[in-house]
Amino acid sequence: MSESVSAILILIISSLIFIIPLIFITIVVVNQAISLVNTLQHLSVQPGSTLYQLSGPAVTNINKMLAPFVGTPTAISSSEVTKIAHEVIPNIINSIGNAMLGFLSNLPKFFTSTIVYLFLFMAFLKHNKSIVRLAKSISPFEDEQNDKYFEKSGLIVTASLKGQFIISITTAVSSALLLGVTLGLWPYFFIFVIVLTLLGMVPLGSGIVVIPIGIIAMITGDFWGGFWCLLIYLTVICNIDSVLRPHLIPKKANLIPAVTTLATFCGIFYFGTLGIVYGPLIVILLMTTIDIYVSTHPKKLQAS
Repeated sequence: MSESVSAILILIISSLIFIIPLIFITIVVVNQAISLVNTLQHLSVQPGSTLYQLSGPAVTNINKMLAPFVGTPTAISSSEVTKIAHEVIPNIINSIGNAMLGFLSNLPKFFTSTIVYLFLFMAFLKHNKSIVRLAKSISPFEDEQNDKYFEKSGLIVTASLKGQFIISITTAVSSALLLGVTLGLWPYFFIFVIVLTLLGMVPLGSGIVVIPIGIIAMITGDFWGGFWCLLIYLTVICNIDSVLRPHLIPKKANLIPAVTTLATFCGIFYFGTLGIVYGPLIVILLMTTIDIYVSTHPKKLQAS
């Protein structure tokens, strides 16, 4: 096919692969978020309610743990827990509402960015060779080093992004299934998948959500559900990363955890949510550039 026809076909197919799942996931997540808000709004914290009854075992267990340290068997009471619930639940509802409003208000910006992306993607498909030649012409390296740099950085970046995404979504889906099976949180499965996938791009990952939920379940009466949730997560899901990473991400792209953390949070600071991807990506390119430079200028390195 001609470059124009093949570029148009690639653009259409890749757009459909992205847009169709996005529409489905957005509809499901919005419905689950509305369901969660309705559940919280009708959640009573008065004596005799479900929440009040659940707070009883939690208060008893917490008082037992705190008794040796505070010297009294009643460090906290159910009334104090319900008072906290009265303050926390509206804040949770407001946060979910603000997130949904923020999503809806950003739709025009999203569509504008999508149009710009489509035009740029089309241009890169048709003129990628010219763009590469331009980049090589302004590069300070020799032709041989330029070829090595583009090949190496392309392979590392592509493998890193694909590998990290596969690891993140595999861990997120496994964690969401675990929460559904052990604690019955099936109504919020897709919300957990989205949140845990994003968290999977940063150190600690899905454990930021799963471990507290398991602990809360254990102290609020569902001891065995929380226990199995924590046990399976710590012994199985936590090891998914270590099993998949060597096969998906090149060793040269594996940054030191401290550098990864710094790159991720700096990326979030400068670019927002997409900084989860941009931060490590920029650092990988910088490290590759330094590596190529050092390999082509060993005398300068020895002199310094």
